Amino acid sequence: MNVLDAVTALNQRAAREHWYHVCDPNLTFSEPSYEKLLGLWRSKAGDRAMPRRSEMTLRDLKDVLRHLVVLERVEKMPSHYRIRLVGTSLTSLAGDRTAKCLKSLCPPNICRAGPAAPT
Repeated sequence: MNVLDAVTALNQRAAREHWYHVCDPNLTFSEPSYEKLLGLWRSKAGDRAMPRRSEMTLRDLKDVLRHLVVLERVEKMPSHYRIRLVGTSLTSLAGDRTAKCLKSLCPPNICRAGPAAPT
């Protein structure tokens, strides 16, 4: 599946299920803080697809950190993620979910891998 097909499918599901967000199929960024993050990402990555983890420091992210959610993959097969950081601009929307596993926050129809794991 190419990116445009994936974005279209995501947006169709978001409309059906009344999700708060949609994905811009052009992958443009209208929020100035996104432009800062994208510029930082590209400068750190160079000619690679993504920067090394060690190259993205909290000091580098200070201007956008309040708008970010940082996830940690805690299992590979199947993938499971834990929320490591929730920016302050986001906690006012959904509360502080730091240290929670994503699986425990998803409705069962979205997290098809079974019941939520304890957090």
